[in-house]
Amino acid sequence: MQPYDVDPRIFDISLDELDMILRWIKEREGRKGIQNTFLVGGWAVYAYNDTLKSIDIDLITNSETRSSLKHFLTSEREYEPYTDESGTSVFKRTDYGEIIIDFGTTSDPCNFLGRPEELSFDEIVGRYKEIPVRSVSARIPERTLLLLYKLKATHDRRYRIENGLYRDMDWGRGKLVKDYADVLALIDPGHGGRDIDLYYLGEKLAGLSFLREHLAGIPEQATSIERYGKLGRNEVNMLIRNLLSQV
Repeated sequence: MQPYDVDPRIFDISLDELDMILRWIKEREGRKGIQNTFLVGGWAVYAYNDTLKSIDIDLITNSETRSSLKHFLTSEREYEPYTDESGTSVFKRTDYGEIIIDFGTTSDPCNFLGRPEELSFDEIVGRYKEIPVRSVSARIPERTLLLLYKLKATHDRRYRIENGLYRDMDWGRGKLVKDYADVLALIDPGHGGRDIDLYYLGEKLAGLSFLREHLAGIPEQATSIERYGKLGRNEVNMLIRNLLSQV
C-alpha cells in the first residue's frame, strides 16, 4: 500500500488502464452478447463529476469475466496478484505508485463491516446508466445508488481504521478522505447533485439509518472538503442539512 498523497501523474496512468480495460470488456461482452460488468468506486464518481480523479479501479462482474480479465491483466499487462480481504485483486507497479484493480460480483452479500445489514451489488442490474469515460462507455450505478455505495465505503473504511485493521493506517485514512470527497462530488448541486433520487435514497436510508450519521458528519471533514475544492464548509453544512431534511 502507498500513501494517498501520490505523484499526480499516476491518475492519468490509471485512466489509461481503465480505458484499456473498458475496451477489453466491450469487445468480450459484445462477442458473447452479454452485459454484466459495471464500474463503481472513484472512477464511477468521476464519470458523473470529473473534479476528482482516482487511482484504483473497481469493477463488478460475474466470476467468469473476472477470471478472464485477471488472466489477461496478469499475462499480458504486467499485473500481479494482490492479496486483500477478498483475494480478488490484482495490481500493477508504475513509476509513480501502484494501481489496484478490485473485483466484486453481483452475488456478493456486501455486508457492512461490524453490522448485519447489507447493500448488495445486484441492485446495479436495475439501476445503472451507460456513461462515457474518456472514449469508452461504461455501465455505472445510477447516481443515487453510487452515493449509497460510497457511503458504505466510508462506513467500512472508518470501521477498519477504528479497529486497527489496516496494515498501513495512513493509507486507510487517506482513502477515507477521498471517499468523503467523492460523496461531495455526487451531491454537489452545481455538478449534477440535483439528480439525486430523494425518494429512493430515503427508502434505502430507512433500512440503513446509521448511514445518516456519515452524511451528517461530512461538514466536519475539513480535509475532504478541501480535497473536493468546489464547496466551502458553510455550503457543505447547508447542503447536508437540506439533504437530510428531505430523506
